[in-house]
Amino acid sequence: MKCEIIYSYFYDVADRIDLESTKSYLKGAEIFSFNEYGKAVPEGVSPFELPLVLDFQKKTIKIDDLKINANIQFIIYSVGVIAIRIRIPMENFDRSKVERLTFDKKIEETFKRLSEETKADIQKRLSKYIKIKDRSIFEMYRVYFIQGDASEFILENKKWIAGILLDEQNYENLSNDYVDNTIKRKLSYYNDDLIITDWDAAFIISRIDKYENEMTVIDTSNVQLLEYIRMK
Repeated sequence: MKCEIIYSYFYDVADRIDLESTKSYLKGAEIFSFNEYGKAVPEGVSPFELPLVLDFQKKTIKIDDLKINANIQFIIYSVGVIAIRIRIPMENFDRSKVERLTFDKKIEETFKRLSEETKADIQKRLSKYIKIKDRSIFEMYRVYFIQGDASEFILENKKWIAGILLDEQNYENLSNDYVDNTIKRKLSYYNDDLIITDWDAAFIISRIDKYENEMTVIDTSNVQLLEYIRMK
């Protein structure tokens, strides 16, 4: 079954960004649609101006004995936030690889450095048209997509899911009450899918490998948190 891990880094870089004008600044970039035909658009997104989601590059990352094929996207929000997504798709779900991509601090440091380099490149492009602010605050969030039956997968992997969400490598030592409390924040659109959210990560489990709408909702929450921190 398919799997994808998405590391997203959110940066507050400007007061406002005119998205319509920005489209013309970034000629050649592929803009991804949020319309996933056959799926309902999540309620509650409409008041928020949908961002631009652009393909940036494909990159092979080598860390020790591990080769990671990543797709890098960047997202531009009208509120002055940009996000860098490092997406690692896998044709076959590999639990040990998912664990390594989550718990290996060298991988985390590499992704953060790549995100900073990508951000610097994007800011350089945008600075010709947008007043870039020098701000240090940012948010990082992880999303895990697993293609499969949600009820069956959760039943078999409750402690593992909690460990991934909490970034807790010794997840087998977690108490059942703690695990249940960690995975209790759930949302379903259909009978056989499930989204489990926590402060630092989320799981999307579905038979259908389309989840850009769900990513939009998750990203919007992180952007709103970043905006709240800015205002404090």
